[in-house]
Amino acid sequence: MEENKELDDFIRKSVKELGFEQPPSNFTDAVLSKINASAQQLPTTVYQPVLSKKAWAGILIMVAFVFSYLIFLDPELEVGWLSRLNTLTAFDWSGNLPDIRISNTFVYGTLIGAFFVVVQVFMIKHFFDRRYELS
Repeated sequence: MEENKELDDFIRKSVKELGFEQPPSNFTDAVLSKINASAQQLPTTVYQPVLSKKAWAGILIMVAFVFSYLIFLDPELEVGWLSRLNTLTAFDWSGNLPDIRISNTFVYGTLIGAFFVVVQVFMIKHFFDRRYELS
């Protein structure tokens, strides 16, 4: 305890002898001007999507064309995977699955949990959009 008091007295005496150092009057302006200068020199990254809007439109048109062709134009088309699809839709799934009872509490909890996950995703997206907003 005594050595702590001596150390404390020594530190107080040293600080009084040295005094406080004062920054120059234009210190804040100088720091802010250097920050602004360095911010102006950094290159800005421009977001470019991997697929442009024209590419997404082309993909959507192709998918719509394929589905409309399969549905409306050639109903007797016998392609291997298409005929397997028809057998899957004709299969009676209810006979082979066990009867599973799920309580209402579990269903409500799952729905509320999913709702909060979606809300949190949007909140985090909004947070990061504001944080990394280019001004």
